[in-house]
Amino acid sequence: SPVADFTYSPTDPISGEPVYFNASASYDEDGAIVQFSWDFGDGTTDSGRTTEHKFDIGEFQTKTFTVTLMVVDDQGAHDAASQTITISYK
Repeated sequence: SPVADFTYSPTDPISGEPVYFNASASYDEDGAIVQFSWDFGDGTTDSGRTTEHKFDIGEFQTKTFTVTLMVVDDQGAHDAASQTITISYK
């Protein structure tokens, strides 16, 4: 089975500024990962090994989102990894 893993930067993101997500740490011992799917926890999704996303939370707020990466390998097996990300207003 594949293993999903990802990083994001900056580690203290601000509302309206891009957050960069990288799933290069994901791997599959006996094949290849053929699909990377992202759920940003705010109703939006994307795909790809790397992506960027802007969280817009409104003024004078701090909000937490659970970002989930789902990977699928060339044999149809899948894995998911989630991280909590806190977005602050400037």
